[in-house]
Amino acid sequence: MENAKNAANRASRFDIRAVAQVGILGGMAFLLMMVEIPLWFAPGFYKLDLSEIPVLIGGFAIGPLAGVMIELVKVVLYFFIHGSSTAGVGDFANFVIGCCMVVPAALIYKRRKTRRTAMLGLAA
Repeated sequence: MENAKNAANRASRFDIRAVAQVGILGGMAFLLMMVEIPLWFAPGFYKLDLSEIPVLIGGFAIGPLAGVMIELVKVVLYFFIHGSSTAGVGDFANFVIGCCMVVPAALIYKRRKTRRTAMLGLAA
């Protein structure tokens, strides 16, 4: 009976820790998304987006689902604070593209946690 309680407490502490990490990384990604770096050689609407770095870090460290949740936190915060000129279509596209990048990378890295598989996941 006592072992079951300890296992349940350990699992709930991990869940709380993962939720806190998702929130912190989502906030960091949102702050990086607010920084818009224009590309001098491209049209004015192209911007360098560094906000995927915390999403990838979270996907590698916590898992693919956490990467998706960090992406969701980032996009929702940006939509509510910054607004949208495309009625949310651009924000939705950013979410889908971010998920399409982080989920395969995190799944490949989750299978075998080496630097080589991390690079392979980023290239996939």
